[in-house]
Amino acid sequence: MSQTPTPETDAFRPCRLTPSDWPEYARALEIQRNAARADVAHLRAELADERAKKSDALIAAVQDITRLTDVLDTMRAAMELIAAPMRPDGTYNRDRAACGSIAREALNAINK
Repeated sequence: MSQTPTPETDAFRPCRLTPSDWPEYARALEIQRNAARADVAHLRAELADERAKKSDALIAAVQDITRLTDVLDTMRAAMELIAAPMRPDGTYNRDRAACGSIAREALNAINK
């Protein structure tokens, strides 16, 4: 068995600190604890920023989906009006100018 110290063997080694070393050891532990707290605070802030960015991106995506759904509904309504079947007398419910107007409105909705 090797005599090289490892974290496992160090855990069982008796403490070699003397009472005169305790204040210095306590200060070192305090410094480590404060550094660890600062790291945790920094990581929490980074996590909050990432969450905010992802939340903003998700909100923007939902808004885009909502807008595109509205555009699709407008296009569908326009196409249904334009594609209406001929009446029994051989005429249509919409003339070419009305169909053009409906199509322009639908295209303008896309470009918003």
